[in-house]
Amino acid sequence: MKLCLVEDSKSLLFSLKKLLAEEKYIVRGFESPKEALNIIPGEEYDLFILDVNLPEISGYELARKIRVYHPETPIMFLTVRDSLEDKIAGFEAGADDYLAKPFEPMELIARIKALLKRKVLDHQELLEHKGIQLNVDEKIVECNGQEIILTLTEFQILEYLMRNQGKAIDKDRIASMIWEDPFELSPNLVSVYVSKLRKKLDQHTNEPVIKTIKGFGYRIG
Repeated sequence: MKLCLVEDSKSLLFSLKKLLAEEKYIVRGFESPKEALNIIPGEEYDLFILDVNLPEISGYELARKIRVYHPETPIMFLTVRDSLEDKIAGFEAGADDYLAKPFEPMELIARIKALLKRKVLDHQELLEHKGIQLNVDEKIVECNGQEIILTLTEFQILEYLMRNQGKAIDKDRIASMIWEDPFELSPNLVSVYVSKLRKKLDQHTNEPVIKTIKGFGYRIG
């Protein structure tokens, strides 16, 4: 994970970079907000950590400018300005979190991890149907919080059916989406995989998830 840190105190900037490097983060630090703005538009970061009392422009104004180039990247303010009005101004400028100085290093790390975890979850594609949650990016299937172990082929079939919820999908179409040359496969191969998949899913649900359309194919929902 790559973090951008803008802090005009050279000693604090050094200490923060050292602390974050120990947590295995890649950190790029700037003392000048204008210098940061020369670099930030062309680089990708996972989190911005900004002071408010900066020279040249305030941290609030810097956050607004960052939002133009990185509308979805989380921003945290790290500042001595801890009044309610300051915090409101920070969130209105686009901040996702606000931590007052002095701070405990472990609290800072915990807040950073929470923001980065939220960012990852926000970008993950999830498909859902009646308690079943399929994480496309991590190739994980859960039902009511309990993981269901699937083979890659079973996962691909389930993903395809869930992407087409409410539609009857014929077996040939499923085969063509999963295998490169489906016409050389046994005509019963899709049925075999669906049968195995159905057994695994139905162990975790109150009713069958995959419905059979006789003489045609399958449907979810």
